[in-house]
Amino acid sequence: MKPAHLTFLSITLSASLVTMLSAPAQAQAQTAAAAPEASRIAGNFAITSNYVSRGFTQSWGKPAVQGGIDYAHASGLFLGTWASSISGTEFRGGSTEWDIYGGYSGTLADVGYTAGLYQYLYLGSSSPLVDGRKYNYTEVKLGVSKGPCPSTPSSR
Repeated sequence: MKPAHLTFLSITLSASLVTMLSAPAQAQAQTAAAAPEASRIAGNFAITSNYVSRGFTQSWGKPAVQGGIDYAHASGLFLGTWASSISGTEFRGGSTEWDIYGGYSGTLADVGYTAGLYQYLYLGSSSPLVDGRKYNYTEVKLGVSKGPCPSTPSSR
C-alpha cells in the first residue's frame, strides 16, 4: 500500500433534487413498455489545441492526442480507460496521462445514484520538488440525482 503522502484522495459527494418534473414526460414513462437495456461499448478520440484539466494546462499550451473506451453493462456496472499526451515540462519525464475508472450506477425508487473509483496515472513522470514522488492519485466519486438533471458533473 502506498503511503498517504503519495496518493491524493478526493471525495466528491454531491446531491441535486429537482422539484419540477414534466407531467407529459412522466405520463410517457409510465405508459412505455419497459424494454431491457443492452450493454454498450463507446469510444472517443480527439486532437486538442491545449489539454486543460481543472484549470491547469497538462500539455504546456501545445496540442494533445486523446482517446478512450467505455463499457456500460445493463446491470449498472461501468468500466473505462482514457489517455492523453501530456507535457514532459509540466510533468517531468512524463508523456502520457492514463485514467482507469469503474463503478456502479443504479436507481432506487425514483432517485439515481452513482459510485465510482478513478485512478489517474502520469506515466514516467515524477516531481523534482518532492524527492521524485509520482503525480498519480485516486478519486472516489459519489453522486445522487432526481429528475432530469444529474448531480455529478463531468470532469472533462
